Amino acid sequence: MRLTAARQHVVRCALTPQAASAAAGELLIPAADCGAVLARPEHGETRWTATAGERDFSFRLVDGTGAPIALPVAELQLRAAAGVSATALVAGEPGEYRTHLRWPIAVADLGLAVQLRGVQLAAIPLVPDPRESEPPPTHPPQLLAPPRLQPVPPREPRLWLDLGAAGIALFNQGSYGFGGGLELGPRLRLPFGSLGLALRLAFEQHLQPEPSPAILNFGGALTYFIARSAWRLSPYVGLWAQGLFWRGPAAPRGGGSSSIRGLALGGLVGAQVRLLRGGLFTELGYRGAVYQQTPVDSPAWNTFSLLLGYRISTN
Repeated sequence: MRLTAARQHVVRCALTPQAASAAAGELLIPAADCGAVLARPEHGETRWTATAGERDFSFRLVDGTGAPIALPVAELQLRAAAGVSATALVAGEPGEYRTHLRWPIAVADLGLAVQLRGVQLAAIPLVPDPRESEPPPTHPPQLLAPPRLQPVPPREPRLWLDLGAAGIALFNQGSYGFGGGLELGPRLRLPFGSLGLALRLAFEQHLQPEPSPAILNFGGALTYFIARSAWRLSPYVGLWAQGLFWRGPAAPRGGGSSSIRGLALGGLVGAQVRLLRGGLFTELGYRGAVYQQTPVDSPAWNTFSLLLGYRISTN
């Protein structure tokens, strides 16, 4: 005997179909014993908010053969896990029922089950897709390129050499001249700026007054650059000790030409603009004679000098 699932049945036994109820035996078969009831959920899409997920949910009630079971929607209830809310069931096609579910993000199993007049008919295996266990990000993740290894800049040397060449203009009241010079020397980096000591060799040809002398100038300059290495413009100051080798007219008591040695001290100020491997510099200085082998009254011993040249650095 085949019984319809999810319905209560009464089996009546009597000698004749017309027998009275008192003369017949009856067997009550509850709905739960009338065959298995299956609930098949339909696919749906979850929509996420900041704190919860929600979706329209539908399912079908079928028996063991897959035939739909149409039950009065008023007698059905949908049970859910704590925190899950469901709207009232709405009937669709025979055996189909729809509702709307909403649950917090932390809920992993919705715990759905269909009840008929308070008796459970079937559990509904609905678990959110693992890919939907958390709401998708508002913006798709951006793939970051691996960081580039930045080369470590070499450490700046503390000591280096400067090699320079310059043209020289010499001038004072009633006298002027021109010349050229070379310098070579080390420079030491300080916490701020740098200190240099350079040997200087210069040749000077004075044009006024007549007769004009020629002077070979050999000495040393101590300079302090008031700048950091990254600065493009570097001002500096310094002292310049000069050994002078005079070649010119003899003293008034003599004749012809004479060579005279002397010593002069002076100061200088200048500025250098960084350019390629060195820098273009200009410098203004003054010297005063402190010693002459033979006294000669000439403005060439005490004069201003203006230099314009280029220095090459090994740093």
